Amino acid sequence: MTLTTSQVNSIDPAPLFRYLDERGIQQLWLADQLGISKGHLTNIKAGRKPVPDWMPAQVSRVLDVPSSALFHNLPGPDTTPELDAEVA
Repeated sequence: MTLTTSQVNSIDPAPLFRYLDERGIQQLWLADQLGISKGHLTNIKAGRKPVPDWMPAQVSRVLDVPSSALFHNLPGPDTTPELDAEVA
């Protein structure tokens, strides 16, 4: 799925970082798995960089968690609020 710039910029990664913190998963580890720098991931967390279009699906594969549970405001049919409750 290709997202428009406005869709990418509206994706909220806060649930992802809450998930990582609650499970003691290091951001450096995730950055390594994604092939990006920890600084880039930190910039996404701080809102200085948008969530790249490839990131929700890739993070979902790495963590084996539905992307809709790790990112808010995802476009598409797999965005279901009840999954957020499973992660929280």
